[in-house]
Amino acid sequence: MKIHKTLLLKIYEPNKAKREYLDNIINVYAKTLNFYLDAIKNLGMFYIASLDNKQALTYLEYQTVKTSTHPNPKYPIFDGVQTNIRRSAINKAVGMVKSYLSNLYN
Repeated sequence: MKIHKTLLLKIYEPNKAKREYLDNIINVYAKTLNFYLDAIKNLGMFYIASLDNKQALTYLEYQTVKTSTHPNPKYPIFDGVQTNIRRSAINKAVGMVKSYLSNLYN
């Protein structure tokens, strides 16, 4: 007969390097979110709110991300932003703007 024992250990904090990495990611996300909120304000809140989420994502990436086919975007984003953070921030910013406009008229 085999006996199994389960141990429950409390994890209090990640180590210092992981904590610094997580703090850095949070700061980059917050900076990216603020950038896209400003970009939406400058590009037209009402126009972007009228688009669905996929169209808004495509439009905002076209206006802010430098590519080989589009080397000079209207509002270039700062370097060092990962794609998943950038797209998450765009979706969050679009949702915040749509919510704001919805509550503004209610």
